[in-house]
Parts: sequence; C-alpha cells; structure tokens
Amino acid sequence: MVTIAALIGDRTMRARFTEASASYGGVTFYDTAAQLAAAVADGAASIVVTEWRDATGATVETTVRDLHADYPTVPILVYASLTPRGARDMLAGTRAGAIEVLIADHDDTGPALRHRITSAQSVALAEHVASRLSALVPELVAQMLGFVFRHAQSAPSVTATAAALRVHRKTLALHCARAGLPTPSALCCWARLILATHRLEDPSRTTEQAATEMGFPSGPAFRSALMRYTGLSPAEARERGGSAHLVQLLTAQLADAAGRTMSHTEGDRHSPAPTLESR
Repeated sequence: MVTIAALIGDRTMRARFTEASASYGGVTFYDTAAQLAAAVADGAASIVVTEWRDATGATVETTVRDLHADYPTVPILVYASLTPRGARDMLAGTRAGAIEVLIADHDDTGPALRHRITSAQSVALAEHVASRLSALVPELVAQMLGFVFRHAQSAPSVTATAAALRVHRKTLALHCARAGLPTPSALCCWARLILATHRLEDPSRTTEQAATEMGFPSGPAFRSALMRYTGLSPAEARERGGSAHLVQLLTAQLADAAGRTMSHTEGDRHSPAPTLESR
C-alpha cells in the first residue's frame, strides 16, 4: 500500500486530503521539509505530497531536489491552490523535480487523487528505469526506451515511437539488431509489463485493471505477454519483487547483449589483417 508523507499546513486542507487518501495505506503530516525527507529516508513513505512553502514561508526546493536525486522512484507531488502564487509554486516545484501537481479543491478528491498518484508513480518509475537502461544500449535505442517508458500507458506502436524520434521504424529495428537486443516491439512490451507489474504491487488493484491501464487489451493478454517474456504469472512476479524483479530481468538481458557486442568488437579489433590468400 502507498504511504504518503505530506507537508500541508492548513487544517482544512489536511482534513480534505486525509479523506481523499483514505483508500491508501495512510497519510502522515509533517511540519518541516526536514521531517519530510527523514520519512522517505527511513522508508516510512513511498510518496511525497508537499506545499512549496513550509510554515515559516521557506521553500522546500532543496529538499525536493535532494529527494528526487536520492530516491528517484519516490514520486513527489506539489500541492497548491489554483491562484497566481499557486501556479508559480507548481511551476517551481516541477522544475525542482516534482513529478506531478495537485490542485487544491480539485485533485484532492478520492478518484482524482488516485489518478494523480498512479500517474506520478508510473512516471517516476519510468524515468528511473529508462535512465538505468540507457547505459546498456546505443544512443538511439536509449532514446526509444525513454520514449516508450514515458508513454507506456498509451501503448505507442513502434511506428509512432519512430516518428516521435524522427527516424524510420526500420532504423530502430536495425540499431536493435546490430546491438543484439530484443526487437523494438519487444522492448515496448517490456516497458508496459514493468509498469503494469508495478501497479499490481498495490493489492487493491486487480490484474485486469493493471492490464487495461497499461494498454493491454485484457487481463489474459497481459498474463500471456508476461509469461512469454518472463516465464512468470502475475502472482509469481509479485512474489519475486514485482516491477523490480522485471527490471532486473531486462537489465540482465540488455547487459548480456552489450557484453556479446563488446566481445565481437574486441575480436574483430584483434583479428589479423586479411592476407592475399584469405581474400
């Protein structure tokens, strides 16, 4: 379950937020940015909601930047009223590393809050995984991974992904093949599998819900793809660590491909120059 650490000063807004977050594991309110950071460091919070200023009027910019850098999978949402000052606070927050914004008296109702939190979780995980994998693949493939993870919820096709990167889909396929990587369509499916499995880490979410939220046509289609790529059922994937386990599987697969490519490159480099007899 999601445990929220929140820095919200106004008692009325706290009460409203408490009611909206009742379906989660709990919300704990803090008065200072330091307390907020400590809750994340101690593992007491898996998501952060904060106003841009604490009770003293000081901004939480440094804390947001530090949390974003040190705990990239913990999404941070900036909470503010829809006023000129609130708009400036939301902009400053996203620039500092906040993933999402919550508009007071609009996004702090049950369904709206759930949507915002789910979106923030997916974006934070997607950015972290794409960054982690980018070092294992060629630059164009890294760009492709970044795109498909950010947009996994809409299940972009390889053609759409290629168009967004301003290349032909065959170019993506060629770069993947040369590096010994899975096909672009397989990597797109991996992204959706990782994020769908992450959503299943919330025990209140069904396999069907996680599947449709990540663009799979049905729960059985998700189960089939998960078994095809990982050999696991949704329950088995959850038991082995959920999305973190899938990230490990994909990382190992890409690292193995990178190792094979490097070995071939080194072998070619040290091969003797062809002689007249070998030509």
